[in-house]
Amino acid sequence: MQRCSGIILILLIVFSTNLTASEKMTNYQTNRLYIIALELRKNNYLQESLDIFNILFEQNKNWTYLSNILDINFLLKDHNKVINMFHLYKERFHDKQMLYHFYILALYSTNQLQKAKDEQYKLLSHYDTAQNNFYMADILSGLGEFYKAKLYFEKSLSIKKDNTVLMQYSSLLYFKLNQKEKAITVVEDYMKETTYDTKLNFHIIKLANLQNNRTKILQRVKKSYIFFKQNHKTYDSIDNITVKILSILNKNDIENLIKFFEENKIDSGALVSLYLKQNRSQEAFEISTKLYKDTKDIKYLAILTMIEYDKAKEKNKILDKTIKNFEKVLKEQSSSYYLNFLGYLLVDHDIDIKKGANLISKAVIKNPTNIAYLDSLAWAYYKQNLCKKAKDVMHKIYKLEKITNETIIDHNEKIRNCK
Repeated sequence: MQRCSGIILILLIVFSTNLTASEKMTNYQTNRLYIIALELRKNNYLQESLDIFNILFEQNKNWTYLSNILDINFLLKDHNKVINMFHLYKERFHDKQMLYHFYILALYSTNQLQKAKDEQYKLLSHYDTAQNNFYMADILSGLGEFYKAKLYFEKSLSIKKDNTVLMQYSSLLYFKLNQKEKAITVVEDYMKETTYDTKLNFHIIKLANLQNNRTKILQRVKKSYIFFKQNHKTYDSIDNITVKILSILNKNDIENLIKFFEENKIDSGALVSLYLKQNRSQEAFEISTKLYKDTKDIKYLAILTMIEYDKAKEKNKILDKTIKNFEKVLKEQSSSYYLNFLGYLLVDHDIDIKKGANLISKAVIKNPTNIAYLDSLAWAYYKQNLCKKAKDVMHKIYKLEKITNETIIDHNEKIRNCK
């Protein structure tokens, strides 16, 4: 982090003119420095902000200043400093619950879990709050005392419902106590009593996915899309989840989901993926074209361009357009898939083999065991008559897995005869 000590020095001179070490600052001076410290912290100049708060605290042992000092030290991961300051000022600020929170968190962060547990017990005896029960559950989880942690999670939730606490409780049930069904139902039951919450719904989808519970996944995915549509939200987050779970869906599930999208007039990236999975390229092209027009999201330009190129009977006629579109795509998003697509195009059509090879190499660096990218690289070497390199890459491909792809087999035959 770049220091701005010079600025601070000037500010201190301005606001502390004629001020000796033994003199008190005026209210005007302290207020101005306090504002500066907050502004520095807001802009992530943490050390500089801490320096000023330390000066202010020396002038006036004010809890507001100390709480900022503790918080910033915690952000700077100086946990031992937090622990030392607790011992220095626990008598003066014995009534400040937050001081104990900082201390216990610092103990936890320095792996002093048993001591953190003992101190949290003491705090709970004075302040039996939802937050303190949650902190105790978290500490006990760290110590591997999962059944005890469960009780404190339940106590916290009985005092006050909190989505973050609920998700951690559910995760404890699922991953640590093997209570998988309960882990899902506790969240579902809570959602029946309250308004829709995206994070809770996604949490259920994640757990249902681990169980390959396709029925529950589809149910929750549909709820999310309906909520997003009704509240005019973009579908990006639920699209990402839907695309990830496509691999566990069967043909009927996919048809069911496509029907849902079509009936509810939901044009989303997931629908594009579903169409492509069913080889319905024309529908995928139409939705991608619409989504690109509406959102200007570059991934839809990539998808519609690839579909158009793949469908074209005379590919040479659309090469210029395809290359132009993908150069635009790569300016915004240089994913390995896009790099390989354009690179292979340039190589295979003898347009710019060196440039194509360079793009393919970048894709391979990002994903060094991807068979398709390695095949593209071997083909690029072959096109440059770099036979040994081409054969070495092709040898690596055949070592990675059994090859059935006709294009790779054809490339391999030609490369084998390369001299």
